[in-house]
Amino acid sequence: MPEAVTGVLISSAEVEQLVSIIDLVERMARQRNHRLGPETAALRAKLTAARGVLDDADATTPRPRGISVLDRVYDPEEAMVDVEEAARLMGMTPNGVRAALRRGALEGSKHAGSWYIPRTAVLDRKPTT
Repeated sequence: MPEAVTGVLISSAEVEQLVSIIDLVERMARQRNHRLGPETAALRAKLTAARGVLDDADATTPRPRGISVLDRVYDPEEAMVDVEEAARLMGMTPNGVRAALRRGALEGSKHAGSWYIPRTAVLDRKPTT
């Protein structure tokens, strides 16, 4: 009788997606001066090591790319700020920032009812007096 196999079978694309998710969580944690737990760090190391061992039959599957607003909030290269942070940086009230967003005077996008503004758009705009 064959031995029972324990574990989970996942594709290389799924490994890439899991590593990408763990990387995103790690960036979020670092921004809050936290670290990944040892179990999560060990899981990431195992997944990364498994990349070279996996059967790449599905190698044509593209790696998932972070394109949501939440990915941009935590990506230092495309940092987004919320209305309160934008108001603080520009010397405005949060309502003033929301009004500028509605008028189109300030670049931003709305996600789940909240506005997010590219940090570069905020820093390029001079504080009001």
